[in-house]
Amino acid sequence: MSIKKKVKKIKRKENLPTALTLLNLILGFCAVLLIIQDELRIASLLIVLGFIFDILDGMMARYLGVTSEFGVELDSLADTVSFVIAPSLLVFSTYFSTMRIAFVVSIFIVICGVLRLAKFNLQKDSSSFIGMPTPFFAAIVISLIFLGVKIKEDVAAIIFFILASSMISPVRYPNFKGEDGKTYRIRGIVFL
Repeated sequence: MSIKKKVKKIKRKENLPTALTLLNLILGFCAVLLIIQDELRIASLLIVLGFIFDILDGMMARYLGVTSEFGVELDSLADTVSFVIAPSLLVFSTYFSTMRIAFVVSIFIVICGVLRLAKFNLQKDSSSFIGMPTPFFAAIVISLIFLGVKIKEDVAAIIFFILASSMISPVRYPNFKGEDGKTYRIRGIVFL
C-alpha cells in the first residue's frame, strides 16, 4: 500500500470521531432552538441523544487510536452547547418567572459549566473527574423536566446554585473510561 493511501486511510479514521462530536454539537444547538420554541421535552430528548454521541466519539477515538488535542478541544466545545448552555436554558424556561433571578442563575450555570470544561482539558489525572461533569448536571436537569418536578422559584435558585457550584468543586467523581468496554456500556446505559 502506498504512503498516500495509508495517509488517506488514517484521515478517514480521524474523521469518524470528529463527525460524532459534531453530531453532539448539532443536537445541542437544535435543543437550544427547541427550548426557544418552548418544546422542552423534545429538546431534552435531543440532549440525551447528545449524551450518546458524546460517549461514542471518545470510545471511537480510543478504539481507532486517533485521540488528539484537537478532538479533546472540539469535544469540550460541543459539550458547552449540549450540556451547559442548553440545560441552563431549560432551567431558565422551566423554573423561573422573575427575569432577574432567571438571568443570574442561568449565567452562573454557564460560567460554572465552562470553567468545569476548561479545567477538565487541563486535568492530567484521568482516574476520576474533579468537579461534577457537565453531562451529570444536564442529566439532573433533564430528569427534573421529564419527571415534571415543580420547584418554587426561590428553592430552585438555591438548588441550581448548589448544582452549578458542584461542577467547579474539588469533589472527585468516578471516571468509568478505564474500565473494560462491557462494564462501561452497562454503567452508561444505567446512567442514561
